[in-house]
Amino acid sequence: MGFTISVGGGCDISAAQMAADGIIPFRGRYTLGGAPFSDRLEYEYDFDNVTELIQSGKQLARTAPTPADYELFFDSVLERGVKSIVHLSVDSQLTNDFTCAVKAVKNELVKFPRCEIYVVDTGTFSVGMHPVVARAIELKNNGISAAEAFIELIQTAKNVNTYFATDELNCIKNLGKINETADRGKILNLQYVLKLNTRGKFAIVGKTRGNMSTAEKLAVLTEKAGADRVYLSTAGDFSLLKTYRKKAEARISGLKSETERMGLFTLSVLGSRACAIAFSVK
Repeated sequence: MGFTISVGGGCDISAAQMAADGIIPFRGRYTLGGAPFSDRLEYEYDFDNVTELIQSGKQLARTAPTPADYELFFDSVLERGVKSIVHLSVDSQLTNDFTCAVKAVKNELVKFPRCEIYVVDTGTFSVGMHPVVARAIELKNNGISAAEAFIELIQTAKNVNTYFATDELNCIKNLGKINETADRGKILNLQYVLKLNTRGKFAIVGKTRGNMSTAEKLAVLTEKAGADRVYLSTAGDFSLLKTYRKKAEARISGLKSETERMGLFTLSVLGSRACAIAFSVK
């Protein structure tokens, strides 16, 4: 029996691509400058507008979802006649999404006793979810059952490395997700290379000066991992990712890459001047 793939709001894949792949996204609730803001970014100017508003001083905040929110979401999928769902959630230590989804499933299985829902903790977000999504699509297309896919995707998630680069840590600090006591980037022109740890907090794995050195750091990390495909995401400035691609491609023959814009979830966590790269380790 086949399955339907759904993803949490932290996945930086465009709405158009999700629709093309038959993926159903969970839509979060956000405020921008204190006013409700729709999680419906579609075109480049939509993304540009959000980043410009954040840079102008407006705060983008996400309203934490509840089990009831996820119950309504799963209702909307199962009421279409879907019998099996594999839901890919953002890191369970970063937000409460995974816990809420699991609680919702218990009620869903009472209401829809002939259905099944598996919730995968991807251990990441942003483009870090892309390799897991890609593997889920592959398993689905190969006729793998939801139960078998669930087990396979847990292992896939363990093999994903996600790195983030930014020149400011204010958003992350406001969320209490980093132990850095001061943001020295603006003073010393530093950029931070970050990685999400197992406790749902960001660890600084490098401090660099300028796009060239940041791109070099990320390219070295990619080469050491033996990656042959990378997934990239940016809040809006593509210059760092372009430099990274050149350096990474010079080190890794035949390297493939896909680039997306950061959605509201990622922007609410990282701010408007960040980028991210992800790849599966061998």
